[in-house]
Amino acid sequence: MKRTTLAALCCLGLSLETWSVGQEPAPGRLGFVAIGQLGDGGQQTPGELVPATVEPLTDGGEDAENPDDANAAPADTEPPAETEPPAEDQPAGEDQESPADSLGFDLPSLEEFAEQPLLVPVEAPATLATLDTIDEIAPVSIGGGIPAISRITPAAVTRIGAPTIWSSGARNLDELLDILVPNFQHVHQVATGPKMGMRGIISDRDDKILLKVNGRIMNNRGESGAYHERDLPLLGDLHIVDVLRGPGGATDGPGAIAGVINLQTHTGLTFQGLDATVRQGFIDEFTATELRYGRKFDEDSGVFVYYGIATQDGADPSDAPLVFGSSFTARDNIPVTAGQPVTFPLQDDGRGYRSKPKHKLHAQVTEGNLNAWVRYTRGGQQIDPDRRDVALAPAGEASPGDSFDDLLTSQAGYQQLTFAGKYLFECSDNLNIEWMASWDLFDFERFTPQDGIITNREDEFYTRLLARWTPNERHTLAFGTALSYEWFGLPSPGYPGLPANVEGVPANIEGPWETDTFSLMGEYVLRFNERWTAFAGLRSDKHSYSEWLLSPRTALVFAPNEQDTYKAIWSVANRRATDGDLRRQFVETGSFSEAEENESAEFRYERRPCDHLFFAASGFYQYYTAIGFNPTPTVRRQTVLGKFKMAGLELESSYRTDCYQWSLSHSYTQLIDGFLPDITRNQGISAEPYGFGNDLVSWSPHLTKLYANRDWNPLWSTSASLRAYWGFPGDEDLANYNASLPASNGFLPLADPGYKKAFRGSYFVDFGIQRKICCGQGQMRLDFYNVLGWIDQDLNKRNVLRRAYYRSEAAAIALTVQRTF
Repeated sequence: MKRTTLAALCCLGLSLETWSVGQEPAPGRLGFVAIGQLGDGGQQTPGELVPATVEPLTDGGEDAENPDDANAAPADTEPPAETEPPAEDQPAGEDQESPADSLGFDLPSLEEFAEQPLLVPVEAPATLATLDTIDEIAPVSIGGGIPAISRITPAAVTRIGAPTIWSSGARNLDELLDILVPNFQHVHQVATGPKMGMRGIISDRDDKILLKVNGRIMNNRGESGAYHERDLPLLGDLHIVDVLRGPGGATDGPGAIAGVINLQTHTGLTFQGLDATVRQGFIDEFTATELRYGRKFDEDSGVFVYYGIATQDGADPSDAPLVFGSSFTARDNIPVTAGQPVTFPLQDDGRGYRSKPKHKLHAQVTEGNLNAWVRYTRGGQQIDPDRRDVALAPAGEASPGDSFDDLLTSQAGYQQLTFAGKYLFECSDNLNIEWMASWDLFDFERFTPQDGIITNREDEFYTRLLARWTPNERHTLAFGTALSYEWFGLPSPGYPGLPANVEGVPANIEGPWETDTFSLMGEYVLRFNERWTAFAGLRSDKHSYSEWLLSPRTALVFAPNEQDTYKAIWSVANRRATDGDLRRQFVETGSFSEAEENESAEFRYERRPCDHLFFAASGFYQYYTAIGFNPTPTVRRQTVLGKFKMAGLELESSYRTDCYQWSLSHSYTQLIDGFLPDITRNQGISAEPYGFGNDLVSWSPHLTKLYANRDWNPLWSTSASLRAYWGFPGDEDLANYNASLPASNGFLPLADPGYKKAFRGSYFVDFGIQRKICCGQGQMRLDFYNVLGWIDQDLNKRNVLRRAYYRSEAAAIALTVQRTF
């Protein structure tokens, strides 16, 4: 409580320097989520670059030099160079329009390309070829200085810019994506914490989605996948967050089964100046402090440094209750009643790993075609207990006489240190070669009463060489190779100071070991004419303990006019088992594990009838081959668990004016059919193969998201969001199947007859209010989270993966003060 009070006083102290007495700052940008393509306040003509996530309109272009904007240069510095706006005197559809004019960018001559500086080194999503080249050499910006995504990008991509991250009020990456990304969901889990999924695919390990930073894949391959960074209440270093929904293996390789998240950080070219942000959470308690410094030396060079530290105490069980779906007697003979909050001792919801501070450090240097950066993150959290650990036999595995005093809290933590660099060699007017090299150390630790302490350190050296050749405006070819070399089984640095204990690897083969992955990739883009563009890509990856994995993609994009775009996409992505399981199977049997695969067909339609309004619809079909542990007790193997067909529809809409913005999305994901090679194997994807229902487990078939912003005047603005998970029928189906078994399975949902709470909907409503302070040199936000919890805590429930119980998210408040110096 002392820390909370002190941090609150610090927040208020920063704001008391000046309260804009007699002087009103010029209007600042207020970002909002927009799902689709909108113009930039009249500065973009139809047919040019259009954003996948829209930032707010500027006020006559004056915002670019306004010191109110934390991302703007100070008034006494030279404003950043801007690309020329497209010509507005040429009517659409005239004969002189070049084929490139309708491709989503203004394509000047290749000679002009070579002379333009590298203004904003942003990685283009979903493609290796032309769009990377054009975005990196001649970027076009939308409101808020966010580089736009080409309308012909062959995927469904949501781009979230820094102004939107700020105005959303999101406390961490999971919450940000939950608010803004269609068909993205996340749930709790009893072993390692929150799990995320897209388009119906979610699992007990976050290895179905790749998480990248500045194009560099950061996933842990030994066990946890994309576990890191998502819990940190430190988001100030992020310039852009790109989220690709659907398979991304053709460009990013194994693991991009459900999607790809790419975090792109600020550089000295996108952020100049010095600012500090202090944030204090109440009820769901946390304290976060962030410092940012950026300096632009000239048109294509600069430096950016960021550091954030946070302590996270979380929410008291009375504000975030844990509710089980079955009644049982717990340790210390404490009764637990289905549907009622537990009364036994429980850790605070969201408390940090080992109650230690969380850190994030990022430093980046940009010098012409060179980008080099170093990044360190440390975090993690304490985890809800598993019913098996707290319940007395036969409901659980505790014995009579066991006490909660002897039960240690499950928790998982990580630290990651990364050095990376990328250089673009401009060999000629139509050929460039990009070289990336990096090294990182990922240390993952977790403790559960079932498994004890597991330490998993992996070091990786990664390098990639990618050539892009554009002989003329119709053809582009990208091709290259990559090599990943990883070390496993090394001692964990610092705590717990124990020998490596990688899950799935027995002690007799645990010693230090290495793997390598060799990759070949290529993509060809053919522009038939001003309306039609085709993409064909293929990536192949060979791991030390796997066969060659192929990830192809083809796409056809049709842009018949300035308002409409049609996209047909077919893609395949693969995933290997974790490296520990791969090694164990190869050492013990001499064979390779089977691979997971997701084959997807998608049709997407986008329409922008005017600069203020956007609509989009995506229909997709997925044929998902899942792998899982073979129950054979003598040899732990990953084999095909089942094949599942699913389909879905995503609807998106957004609207904005100078002072009012909103966006709305609704997604529907449905299992069509499921097949298990061995019907006796239990799995947590769907109960349909067992004859119970036809829905996916731990997934709400219907999901609605709404986000809105309003600038009331130059000083005040408000924002609000709604996320509606309409229900979890797949969980109820699996609970019914579990109840039909002769002996219930503790890994599957278990519910008392008539229990329904966990299977009903979850609804999250946030509200925020913001004011400019310090003569426009600062801003203050007051955010209210999960406000429905003050009416009924069950409305804010966050289900536990593959269980019939949940923990409600606390209704909470956060105060944020940001000051530019």
